[in-house]
Amino acid sequence: NGGMMPDNVGPTGKIGEQRDGQAWGGAWGWDCGRAGAGDLLMGSLCVAGECAQLLTGDDGYLDLLRSQLVLLIDQAVTEEGELRVPHRFGRDGWTDFKPMKIRDLAHLWHASMQQADYDLITHIRDGTKSVDWNQAQSGSDKGAGESERARFQYYDGVNPNWPEEMMRAEYDCVTRHLQAMREDPRDLETRADNAFWPPNPCISKGLIEVTMGTPQNIYRGGLLRARVRYFDRDRGRPGLPPDVAALVFSIEADSTGVHLVNLSNTERRRVIVQAGAFAEHEVKAVGYSVQTRENLGPNPATWQRQEWPLSEDSARVDESHFAVNLPPSTSIKLDIKVRRFANRPTYAFPWHGARPPIPFL
Repeated sequence: NGGMMPDNVGPTGKIGEQRDGQAWGGAWGWDCGRAGAGDLLMGSLCVAGECAQLLTGDDGYLDLLRSQLVLLIDQAVTEEGELRVPHRFGRDGWTDFKPMKIRDLAHLWHASMQQADYDLITHIRDGTKSVDWNQAQSGSDKGAGESERARFQYYDGVNPNWPEEMMRAEYDCVTRHLQAMREDPRDLETRADNAFWPPNPCISKGLIEVTMGTPQNIYRGGLLRARVRYFDRDRGRPGLPPDVAALVFSIEADSTGVHLVNLSNTERRRVIVQAGAFAEHEVKAVGYSVQTRENLGPNPATWQRQEWPLSEDSARVDESHFAVNLPPSTSIKLDIKVRRFANRPTYAFPWHGARPPIPFL
């Protein structure tokens, strides 16, 4: 098929068995009029590659997705000074040329951290004229909005205000959904019967991207691809403790930069930082810098006139997680050195040991 992944297979395993040998034309496949060039198919390849990599640590499984993205890019044309790739394949060959979406490219680079996949994204970026790559976009958690462009720009060092702008966009989206819910004139029965796309103010995309350093998980089966995951040590539950803010400010193949802030002026917070959503990565060591009041003297009135010094240190870990103690009003930046996909993935929390306590297993 010229390198094109078939979108339909017959009952006996033959490609195009129900379509006279035609490799395209399956439901939600290459000729899908709604989403275009294999949106569901591409998402499936992405999820399959990510899950296989998660279970085996083998980056080679990502070639399945990469080959199809390169196939589209190879068919690109330049129209009105802009690089456009085909979004459909049918009887007339490649059609529906538009700027390339970023979702699958972002997932590919996040999974591989290879220079070649980074170059694919910059190639598309350099050829895009009609889209502002720095604009933070919100949308429903299903995947609406191309928020990965602005996120990529931030980690590429050219969009420094992205975290704040993404949180602002998410907040605006939440308020719009809440307003729609309040102003909905329908009764409950009518609303349940015909609300195919009901308002949903529970939007987590921006929080996931900013605090966990990962693309939004792919709708229809995609697992969360977190660089880091947090647990509240004192409450014994997943998630950040109260008053604790987190930002993943840098991503490299062998390191992750995380900034934690305890916003409480009175309470100490303790947070566990885990490498990967499923503890699949190993933390080799953590370097950290801490703002401290040491040597500032006993009189707080003088603190405003002095620079708060930063202390630098590091700690060996060699585990999938580590604990951070945050006194009141503490800010700490972590340089987490990791060995990616070194561990067998697990749903167990750090205090569960070898396996999660699921009673029905």
